[in-house]
Amino acid sequence: MNKTIMDDFRREETSDWSFPRVDQLINADYAVDLALEKLKNESIAIAAEAENLKNDYQKKLILLNTMIAKLENPLAILDTETLDWVQYIIKNAVKKIIYKELDVDPKWINKIIHELSGLIQSQNGPVTVYVSEIDYKKINTDNASPTINLLKIDDSLIEGDVIVKSQFTEIRAVITERIDQILGDQDV
Repeated sequence: MNKTIMDDFRREETSDWSFPRVDQLINADYAVDLALEKLKNESIAIAAEAENLKNDYQKKLILLNTMIAKLENPLAILDTETLDWVQYIIKNAVKKIIYKELDVDPKWINKIIHELSGLIQSQNGPVTVYVSEIDYKKINTDNASPTINLLKIDDSLIEGDVIVKSQFTEIRAVITERIDQILGDQDV
């Protein structure tokens, strides 16, 4: 009987009802699941790394923008200060040139007075000319304009400054005011 049972057992092992590829299919399905799980984990890791890189990039951009903003203001101030100094130097150079010219040729003050008084029409009444004390001494009254009725000293004026007044008009030929108008009124 033992032999019969054993024969039956062997028959069952080799019968058509046995599924030898089931293990292979189960193993293959398990391998696919493992591969999918591995791909999912890798994609999560890549997405996390990409997010970290994006955050780092944004932080660096913010830092750079902050640095640029901090640098722009001092550069603008530096440019303004540099321009102010250049203007100051130009103003002083122009003033020295004008005053030197007045020292070299005292007739310039007569020319200035003559031209300014010519701008004021005689129908505006008598013309008064105001000059500095230094210029008053240099003026040749013989060559003065015939429309000038009065020549006065104005203590607020410096050498080279002339103010011509009539009843309705005033012309100010003040060197520092004119230079300030041309170059801007900026003192350093």
